[in-house]
Formats: sequence, structure tokens, C-alpha cells
Amino acid sequence: MENGNRSSSAAGSFLLGSLIGGAAGYIAALLLAPRSGEETQAEILAQARALRDRANEAVLEGRRSLEEQVGRGRHTVAEWLEQGSELLDDRAKELAS
Repeated sequence: MENGNRSSSAAGSFLLGSLIGGAAGYIAALLLAPRSGEETQAEILAQARALRDRANEAVLEGRRSLEEQVGRGRHTVAEWLEQGSELLDDRAKELAS
């Protein structure tokens, strides 16, 4: 399960870095492009909203992934507890006979 956490963390870091790098490059291009201040501000605002929406989607996807991993972990722990309980019952029966 530890490798899954590392790959999720690496994927999240890569996604965040890509979003930030893309936004920085886009803003730099807008600032260097020959446009009026109002046009540039409107474009930056639109792109900031789009970036916010993509970041929100990434957060939701990360949350879903984490919930799935936690669910799988709970299921695994429940199986281990059941197996342990069965082993203890078997051992208790052996000792009683």
C-alpha cells in the first residue's frame, strides 16, 4: 500500500507542478503580448478561473482516489481481523481438547 501512496503523491505533485508551470507561462505570454490593459486583465481573469476549476477537479479526483484507497485498506484490515479471530478460535478449540 505504501507504493500506492508514493505514486499518488508523485502524480499529485506532477499535476500541481504542471498546473503552476502552465499558468505561469500563460500569464507571462499574456503580459508580453501587445494588448490593452483591460484585454489582458480580462484574459488573465478568465484563465485564473479556468485554472481554479482544473485545480478543483484535481482535488476532487485526489479525494476520490484517497477514499478508494482507504476503503480498500479498511477491507483488508477487516479480512485480517476475521482471519485472526478464526485462528484464535481454532487454537482455543485445540487447547480445549
